Amino acid sequence: MKKISAFLFAAVCAVLLFSCSSTKQRQIASDSYNDTPTELPQVSASADTDSALTEKDPYNEKKIKGKKTFTQQLFGTEKYIKIDSSSLFVSNTFGQVQQRSIDLIYKPQTDLAGFMVRYDTSLYNFYMAQEDRRQLIEAVNKYLSDFEEKKLIRKTGKTVKIYGEVNAYEEFGIVEIMMPNISKPEAYLGYRFLGKSPYFCIKVRPAPNIAENLGSDKVSKSIEQCYYFTKAQVQELVHFLSDENVTNIAADYEEEHSTAPQDKDTY
Repeated sequence: MKKISAFLFAAVCAVLLFSCSSTKQRQIASDSYNDTPTELPQVSASADTDSALTEKDPYNEKKIKGKKTFTQQLFGTEKYIKIDSSSLFVSNTFGQVQQRSIDLIYKPQTDLAGFMVRYDTSLYNFYMAQEDRRQLIEAVNKYLSDFEEKKLIRKTGKTVKIYGEVNAYEEFGIVEIMMPNISKPEAYLGYRFLGKSPYFCIKVRPAPNIAENLGSDKVSKSIEQCYYFTKAQVQELVHFLSDENVTNIAADYEEEHSTAPQDKDTY
């Protein structure tokens, strides 16, 4: 009973803190679908489309752990680094569209990048590896093209996966310092009209919690999540997730954390 009370108290505190901080964010206007079409720049997934990694599992345990130091392994640090901030929208139980602040994040020593967001009462780190990032970028470019050519379909629920599916990797928990849960969900790429405005949509499917050594209180699986983006928001996201940008972030990280070889003592 005490464990349940402590859990509920932590969840309530996290939600209250998030509610207070979210009121300060810059409000993003929804896209109007009746505007005069304007050409939007598209994002290139990669300058070299033949260099994609052909991994059987791009989210394998060895890759995720990377080459951590003893201290990093002991305390579980350097799981991700925050690079920038942005925003997206979620739809609550009553169908109201609410804006959420997100952190754009990178997982060191990997090709995984994505965003951190509070969804319901938990924090989620949503990552994609290189090939999945490229598929997302292609889906966004197709959405922008369909938007400008007025090809979007209003009255159907099938558009949430009209641009395909990708795999992903998620870490989740109540607070940033306690995100022990792990899943490898599938995510649908598409769009949905919320009211009169269309939004690009990433719908993350529930997936088993594959984290080990969490005891009997382990959460069985991640919940379904639907993330909505205006044109400006999704363009900002895919610019961050482009091969060129992720490669530069990885190089900067390695340069910052590399240690110069020490001169050996002579005897």
